[in-house]
Amino acid sequence: MQIPSSLSLALGLALLLLWSCGTNGGTDKNLHYSDVENPPTKEGFQGDASLFAANAQRFYDAGDYLAALQQFRKQLEKDPTAVDGRLGEAYSLYKLGVNLAARGAYKEANRRLEEALDNFEKLSREIPMERDTLEGDGYGWKVRLGLALSERALGALAKRQWDRIHSAILSMEDPSEVIKARAAQKVLLKRRVDYNERALEHFRELAAMGHPAPDVILNVADMELIAGNESLAERYYLSYRDIARRSVESWDRRQREAPDQIESKNELERVLSTIEAKRRSAVEKLVKVLERLAEMRFDRGEYAEAASLIEEALKAQPDLVRLHVPMAEILEKQGKYRAALEHIDIYLRSLDSFDENAKKAAKLRSRLLDELKSAN
Repeated sequence: MQIPSSLSLALGLALLLLWSCGTNGGTDKNLHYSDVENPPTKEGFQGDASLFAANAQRFYDAGDYLAALQQFRKQLEKDPTAVDGRLGEAYSLYKLGVNLAARGAYKEANRRLEEALDNFEKLSREIPMERDTLEGDGYGWKVRLGLALSERALGALAKRQWDRIHSAILSMEDPSEVIKARAAQKVLLKRRVDYNERALEHFRELAAMGHPAPDVILNVADMELIAGNESLAERYYLSYRDIARRSVESWDRRQREAPDQIESKNELERVLSTIEAKRRSAVEKLVKVLERLAEMRFDRGEYAEAASLIEEALKAQPDLVRLHVPMAEILEKQGKYRAALEHIDIYLRSLDSFDENAKKAAKLRSRLLDELKSAN
């Protein structure tokens, strides 16, 4: 059974598929053309633990984490000692929690994430940590990755809850209610700091392994940045950028080669659909890292380097129009006002509504026009 993955921040690959873009040169050990099937129906599953495990993995890969959780638990009813089932159950709980948090269901998200964390902690006490991700079955480091991801998600959830209370305080008139809200914020702040510190410790432990998984490198970079360790975070981001580039190239190659390797039209369509989804995820992660690096360069006044990174991001994902805003900001700093105006106009023309980001972009446009008038 394949073991489920994290999340980056919302959006995701299965853990072992993420591993395919790592230090093994981009070889995906887990995607086999014959394995790509349509997800089964939820009703009527019968059979032994292995069948429930297979069904659970299909649901997980399809993004139906509740159905996956149910199937993993049925697997464990048949075989309570199955480590892959326990690990799959924990990752399904984690993904459910992340999705619930994204929808604003904070109470239920917190419950699911704490349940996931509890499961990962139990597994971590039973399964030793490997020295290298290529050793053995890899359960040890996958457990620690799930542990760290759950801690990070709980820290992020505490921040969302803090922000929600902060917004509510602005409209409160009763001083006693404000005092209660401030007290709740204090608890949430401590919770966030504690979970972030624990997550960073576990991500560092994973990053110190031989052949660390790409997800580990990306997460430890994010957590080092949150902790204020910018130079260390930048080194990890640069490392992940190289991995992500190879991953995109690998999926591009598979996309080209698939028609020559598969005769069945239906199977080819399914395979190409899967490859496209995995390629899209790899591109999104590459763009995220390029944006992070560009922001760091921008803050240091290295505008040419920042522009080059955003150009690469735009080339990788040309339909992501919001990238034109940081490009415009960089060009403004370089005194290239007309080019900056072209980028900001592309962004503004793409909008269906006028939100806070649009207002900021409009102010930038006005400033650019003023600069052009002054120059003339």
